[in-house]
Amino acid sequence: MKMALSRELLSATENITNNQIKVQVVMDLQGIVQESKIQTSSGSRQVDEIVLQTIKETFNYTKLPAIQTNKRKISAGIIINL
Repeated sequence: MKMALSRELLSATENITNNQIKVQVVMDLQGIVQESKIQTSSGSRQVDEIVLQTIKETFNYTKLPAIQTNKRKISAGIIINL
C-alpha cells in the first residue's frame, strides 16, 4: 500500500496541514471494503480522497486470513503518516 499511495500522492496539487491521517475501514469477511471514512483529515480533500481510494483498492486485492467470528463485518482503524 505504501508504494501505491506514494505513487498516487505525486499527482496531488493541494497542500496538507496534517501529516497524519486516520481512517476507519469496515470490510466484509472476504476483505472487501464496505465503508471507509476519514477520522482525522490531512487538511486536503484531494489527499484524503487519494488515501481512501488507495486503501479500498489495496484491501480489495488482498485476501484476509481465515478467522472464526460470528460477526458479518470487520472494522479497523488505519493511521497513515505522510
